[in-house]
Amino acid sequence: MKTMTKTTTYVYNSGELANKITETVSKIDTFIKENNFQVTGDLSIITKASSKGIFGLYTQSNLEKGISTLSKNGLKKVNRAIQKIEIHNTMRTSNLFLHYVMKQILKSDERIKISSSAKEHAIQTKRDAWKKAHLLAMQLLIDYKEEKGDFYKRVKI
Repeated sequence: MKTMTKTTTYVYNSGELANKITETVSKIDTFIKENNFQVTGDLSIITKASSKGIFGLYTQSNLEKGISTLSKNGLKKVNRAIQKIEIHNTMRTSNLFLHYVMKQILKSDERIKISSSAKEHAIQTKRDAWKKAHLLAMQLLIDYKEEKGDFYKRVKI
């Protein structure tokens, strides 16, 4: 039986990792557009290389500075998050990656979060309302059967 060996190549150079992060953010951006997800915050904050971001804080050099302050374990976390997105991109993996980049690398209080589309949110709220109505209907049915009992079996017409 042949076993699969998992090979991972982590990048520890801050310039290369900054480029890898911007590539990953662009993948996340296409993922959001394909699935019609909603985004709170601005994704372009991370990808702006030469132009200044909000208040001039988020540039490519700041991204590299933030990466250079990370420990080796922190670099592994970033690489692992990037690898998870490359293998199978989900809303959860994207949110974890964006949270880590904003908090640990850019050291910002601003957060970027991906949430479900407006249509999916509307469907979920209507399903919750339907579940509540269904439970109420089941309770009313039980009350009706309890009240009725065997009344019609005893009545002789």
